[in-house]
Amino acid sequence: MGNLIYRRVFADPAALRQMLAGRKPDVDDIKRRVFVMERQSDHRRPDHFYKGYLEHRVGKARNFVDLINVTLGGIGDHHLEWTRGRAAVKLQEFEHWQHGLPFFSPLAVAVHWLRRHLPESARSTVAARRRELEASLLYSALLSPVLPGPEELIRRDGLNEMHMHLTGSTELDIVWIDAVQRPEVYRDELEKAFASAHMVKELYDQIDLGLDAAEIHYRLAVARNVRWSITRRLLGRSLAKVQFEGGRTEALTSSRSYHRARHRVEGLRPDNELTDWSSNSETLNACLTTTLIPPPGFSIACHPVEGLYSENELAGVTPLHKEALWLWHCFDALEQLPADDAEDIALGLYFNFLTLTLIARLTVQQVDEFGFDQFQKYTLAGAREPVEAHYAARFRQLGVSNDGDHDHLEGRFSPKETVGKNADLLESIVRGYLDYRGCGRAKLFRAMASIVPACLTGGSCSCSHGRIPRMKLGLVAHFIKKEDKPLDKVRRWSHACRHQELRTDLETRGHAFLGLMQRSPAARHFITGIDAAANELHAPPETFAPLFRMVRRARLPHASYHAGEDFRHLVSGIRAVVEAVEFLDLRNGDRVGHATALGIDPALWLEEIGPRLMLKVEDALDDAVFAYHRLSKSAAHIEAALRLEALIGELQLRIYRRHVPIPLLVEEWRMRKLDARLATMPEVTLITRGEVDDAAKMAQQAPAAFDRLCRATLSRGRRAEITALKEAFVRAPQAFRLFQERHLLETCRRGAEIIEVRISDYDERALHALQMDAISLLNSRNVIIETLPTSNVRISYYDSYKQHHLFRWLGVAQRPSLPDTVVPTVCVGSDDTGIFSTSLRNEYAHIYLTLVDSFGLSADQAMTYLEQLNRNGRVYRFHESMPAANI
Repeated sequence: MGNLIYRRVFADPAALRQMLAGRKPDVDDIKRRVFVMERQSDHRRPDHFYKGYLEHRVGKARNFVDLINVTLGGIGDHHLEWTRGRAAVKLQEFEHWQHGLPFFSPLAVAVHWLRRHLPESARSTVAARRRELEASLLYSALLSPVLPGPEELIRRDGLNEMHMHLTGSTELDIVWIDAVQRPEVYRDELEKAFASAHMVKELYDQIDLGLDAAEIHYRLAVARNVRWSITRRLLGRSLAKVQFEGGRTEALTSSRSYHRARHRVEGLRPDNELTDWSSNSETLNACLTTTLIPPPGFSIACHPVEGLYSENELAGVTPLHKEALWLWHCFDALEQLPADDAEDIALGLYFNFLTLTLIARLTVQQVDEFGFDQFQKYTLAGAREPVEAHYAARFRQLGVSNDGDHDHLEGRFSPKETVGKNADLLESIVRGYLDYRGCGRAKLFRAMASIVPACLTGGSCSCSHGRIPRMKLGLVAHFIKKEDKPLDKVRRWSHACRHQELRTDLETRGHAFLGLMQRSPAARHFITGIDAAANELHAPPETFAPLFRMVRRARLPHASYHAGEDFRHLVSGIRAVVEAVEFLDLRNGDRVGHATALGIDPALWLEEIGPRLMLKVEDALDDAVFAYHRLSKSAAHIEAALRLEALIGELQLRIYRRHVPIPLLVEEWRMRKLDARLATMPEVTLITRGEVDDAAKMAQQAPAAFDRLCRATLSRGRRAEITALKEAFVRAPQAFRLFQERHLLETCRRGAEIIEVRISDYDERALHALQMDAISLLNSRNVIIETLPTSNVRISYYDSYKQHHLFRWLGVAQRPSLPDTVVPTVCVGSDDTGIFSTSLRNEYAHIYLTLVDSFGLSADQAMTYLEQLNRNGRVYRFHESMPAANI
C-alpha cells in the first residue's frame, strides 16, 4: 500500500486539461479525483478504505506547495533510507517501490528526499550537491536496496546480462528530459508510430480518449515554456545563499551566472515579456499561447538549469544531473520563497509532473496492463526513438556505476533489410560502446574496417583515459515476429503459404545479416548469435526455421528464441517452447527466452483463466495433438489421453472435413520445420500431387523429380531445403500432403474460426506432466532458459515476485502433491529495462529479497542461488562467431 493515493496525484488528466485551458485546478477537486481513480483500480474495497488513505496521505494539502511536498515526501519517506553513504530503497519496500515506478519520476522523489535528509554541509554548495547526486544517482535514477551479498557479487565478479533489448532500455527520466527539451523531434517520431500501428492508437486511447501525437507535442511545448518560466522566477527571487566553486559565496541573484542567465531568459520572449506566475494564471496563459523564440546563439532546447549555473559549473554534468539540480532549486524555492511566489512555482511544477506522467504512460508499462499485447504497444509507440539514436549514455545508465555492474552484457538488436543499414546500426552501437569505455577514437570506428580496434580484442588502448569499465559487449540479432495479414488480402495465389510475407522478409534480412557478418570483422567479433522476438501469438517457431537453418549453415554457432512468454492456453505456451527446440534445432548451449509456460504453477493458471477461453480451431487441434502425443506415452495419463482423443476427432472434422488418424497429424506437425514456401510451390505440388495414381510408382518417381529441382537452383541453401522436402515426402507422403493442405486458403479459413474451449479438457496433473516433459527435452539438449523476473510479472499472470516460476525451478516453491522431478538450467536477464523500469542489479535484488522474505532462506543460502544464476550466465553466454571463411 506504499504508493496508494500518492501514485494518482500526478496522473490527473482532468487537471492537465484544465491547465491547458488556462485555468488553475482546485486542490480539493484534485483530491476527489484521486480518490475516484484509486477506487476504480480495485472495486473490491469500500469507499472508507480509500478515503482513509486519502485523508492520511494528502488530506492536509491545502495548496500546490503542500500537494507537491506531501506527495513526493510521502513516497520518499515510505520507500527510501540512508545507507552506506547513499540513498537506497528500504529492503521491505523494494517490491512496492518497483510497482510504483510507472506512476512517478524516481528522480524527483530521490532529489526531494535527499535535500530534506542531507545535512546542511552536504547540500549548501554546488559541489556538495553534485557529490551527493553522484553517490546516489550517478547514471540512473532507478534506486536499489543496499544488499551486502549481491553488491559483493557485483564488485567481485560482475553480473552477466543474458537477455536485454537495446531498444527500449532508456529509463523514464532520461526520456522525459529529452522529450521536453525537443518536443518537435519527439512529435515527429510519435506521428510515424501513430500512423503505422493500430496498437499505438489503442495505447493513446487507454491514456486519454482522443489523444494524438500533435496534442502530446503541444503539451510538451507548453511544459518546456513552463519550465523556463519557473527558471525566470527562480532568478527573479532571492534564495538562500549558495556557495559556488572556488569558495565564492554569493546570493544567487547577484552571481555572474544569474546575470548571464537573466539576459538569456529575458531574451526568450522579445515580443512579450514573461509575466509573473500568479493565481490568475497569466504566465500559464502566456506559455500556452506564445512560442518561445531563442535569441541568437542560444537554443530553447537547452536545459533550463543552464539559466542558473555558468558553463564551467555545469561542465561534465549529465542530463540526469542537470534535471536533478533544477528540481533541487525548485524544491528549495517551495521552502524559502514567500508563500505566493512558492505557490506559483509549485503550480508550474505540478504541470511539469502531470506532463511527465503523460510521457510515462507512453514509455513505462503500467501495473494494470497485462499480456504481451500491452507490452508491444510500448515497443511500437516511438517514444524512445529520439533519445535512443545514440548508445553511450545508455551503456552508462545500464552500468549504473563508473566501474559498471556488468561483466558481460548481451544486447539484442533488430537486423535491417540491407547490408548497409546493418553496418550503420552496428557502427552506432559500437561507437557508443567505445565512447562508454572512454576511447577517444570512437567516432573513427567503421563497421566495415578491416581490423577490430585493439581495445576490443584484449589489447591496450592508448586513447583511453582513467579506469575502463569492465563490461564486455556481445550482440544478438533478434528477428521480429509479425502477424500474418488477413487471409483475403494476402492469400491471392493457391501456392501461397502461411506467413508468406514474413518468411520472404526473413530471407531478405537473413541474407543482409550474413552479408554483414561476412564483410565486417567487427560484426564477427560482437555478434554472437540470433534470436526471434516480439509477439509469439503473431508467428510460430516454424516460420523462423528456414532462417535459423540458413544461419546455422553459415556457422554462426548460437541461437536463442522467445517462447512460452505469453499464451492463450497453457498447452499452447508449452507447445511453443517444444516447437522452438525441435523446429529450430536448439542444442548445446542455445537458449530459450522466458519459457513462462514451463514454470508457471498450473493451479495458478487454472485459477486465473477461468473455466473456458476462446481459441482458433487450429490452435485447439494443435494443442490437443501435441498433448496427446506426449501424454499417451504414460499409463498415468491414459484418462487425459482418452479425453484428448475424442477432442481431436471433433476438431479435425472442423478443419479437414474428414477423419485423419492421430499418428498422421503428429507426423504432419513434425514436418512444420520444413520450408513451407518451397513446399507449396507449384513445382513441388506437381511432384507430390501429380496424376500418378499408383502410390508406389509415385514414391519411386518423386526422388528423381526433387533431384531435378535441386539441380535447377543455384542456391546451396535452397538445394538443402529441397533435399529436406524430398526426404520428408519419401518417408511419409501422406503426412507431407497433409502438411501442404494445411497451407491451402480454405484450410486456413476453417482453422481460423474462433471457438470456445473447456479448460477441463486438461487437468492440473496433465499440465504439470507436459511441463516436466518439455523441461526434460531442454535438459537433454543442453538448452538453457533465460528468466526475466520483472518482465514476467508485468506480462504474465503474476501479482508479485514470489509467484514467479523461477522459485519453483530453484526448488524453494515446491508443492508435495506435484513435485517437480526435473528443473531446467536458468540464467537471468532484464529484458526491456526502460519499459519495465528495472536494471539487472535490481533483478538480482528482487530474486534475493524474495528468497529471504518470502521463502525464509538465510542470506548465505540466498547468495548460493544468486551466485549459481550468475555463474550460469558466465558459462552459457554466447561467444565470438566463426571466422569469415565459414560464412
